[in-house]
Amino acid sequence: MRKTIQFRAIASSCLNSGYVLACHPQIDPRFDTNEIQEAIVECGDLELRPAFRRYARLWSYEDNATCLRLDTGTFHPARIDQDGPEHMTSDRQLPRQSAMVHIDYLMFGHFMYLEYLVGRGSKHTLFSLDGDPGLSNACLASWTERFLGGMLDVAVLTCNKSATIDEKNAAVAEAAKLKREADSAYPDLHPVDAWKTWFAANSVLSARIGLDRGEYLRTHDAPYPFIKKSEPGKRVRLLTHDGTRSALKIAKGKDGMTPAVRIGLAKGPVRFEDVIYFE
Repeated sequence: MRKTIQFRAIASSCLNSGYVLACHPQIDPRFDTNEIQEAIVECGDLELRPAFRRYARLWSYEDNATCLRLDTGTFHPARIDQDGPEHMTSDRQLPRQSAMVHIDYLMFGHFMYLEYLVGRGSKHTLFSLDGDPGLSNACLASWTERFLGGMLDVAVLTCNKSATIDEKNAAVAEAAKLKREADSAYPDLHPVDAWKTWFAANSVLSARIGLDRGEYLRTHDAPYPFIKKSEPGKRVRLLTHDGTRSALKIAKGKDGMTPAVRIGLAKGPVRFEDVIYFE
């Protein structure tokens, strides 16, 4: 049976502008799998727990074999044992050229790079993360100082990715109905602010205040009704909410700068024409 080589990647973009700040693929071209395997055997890595190995960051043939022996249910929805292997199936193989990076190390490296890139220059940062196992841990561990200083918010967003077309259409129709209700209830507000205000008054959060609300948001996925077609069943978990702030506060840049300007890559906004016809 012919096996495939699949790589994942982690990318982060600005929520408002779509500017891609970083994208890291799950591959290290400086090594190849056979070289890493020889080095692992020579230094005795296989006798140590994964976290203490010299080459723990990269996949070995033993990692692959161990993964294939485990029941597939081990990997869903998350690995309880973070020292355990990642999900690998029998129809996949490790690359012969280059080496594959363990996804946990890729996540930590990605958020450490983002902290270096934008963390020190921004007053407040909001991360909206997918529900992939390990992403929130990597983010909070890499941005600890800003989290403790109240300058970081981390929201985990999930949705029903298995929804049918009919289910998606029904969800969008219901969202449109609720948006009209919110617009009618708060005609003096911007539509987005009206939706958030309606949500605060009519969701499960309306009965919770203070520390109770913070505890609920950190431990439960709150349904959010104002969705797009690509996100039916959208739910939000706000990991950094302590109950002292508005549950619906969204951090936005107030300095008028683009992401590229803020991290020192540009002096000001650039027109599409300047990029396309650059000489």
